[in-house]
Amino acid sequence: MKNLRDFLNEFRENSFNKNNQNSGDNPIGQVMEAMRKIPFTHVLTGEHELHFKDSLNAANVVSRSLSTHENGFSHANKMGNENMHEYFLGSIGTHEDVLDSIINHVANHPNMPSHLSRYVPEAVEQIQSNNSKNTSDSEKEHIMGRFSSGDSTRRHEHLLNDTHHLGDVIKHVQSNPDDGYFLEKEEYKED
Repeated sequence: MKNLRDFLNEFRENSFNKNNQNSGDNPIGQVMEAMRKIPFTHVLTGEHELHFKDSLNAANVVSRSLSTHENGFSHANKMGNENMHEYFLGSIGTHEDVLDSIINHVANHPNMPSHLSRYVPEAVEQIQSNNSKNTSDSEKEHIMGRFSSGDSTRRHEHLLNDTHHLGDVIKHVQSNPDDGYFLEKEEYKED
């Protein structure tokens, strides 16, 4: 059993660490704060464009969607559905590619202080971890139900379609125009 002095010291240490996370002394917190001021654009393979007004929100939205697709991947494995396993593996790769793009964009952005650039991967990893923990059961059930009802004897028709894989991310910006927007190729390019 801890004595009172050990308990108080532990309490002070925890309070100090929490306060420092919110202060300017925490490089991860500083990176996340800087990410709020850095817009992010991702060009999909079909030349459609996904725009976010800030990279922090982009990392959060993509991480939440990644988490649901990881749950779909686990579900497909449990069910022994190889085609859905392959689909979710592709989808996870698509989401991870977007997160890698966010990391590269933010780390090399002129508004990112150079001494913080090396902390960008760790910040995005923390964002991803937090979103993975906070994925609700209803989000997990939604993704599993949406994809497990299809024909499991053939390859998924959208296996190589990153626009489809990022459908929840695209719906998010379409439903929340203050966060960003999605442009289809036809809207900004003429043939």
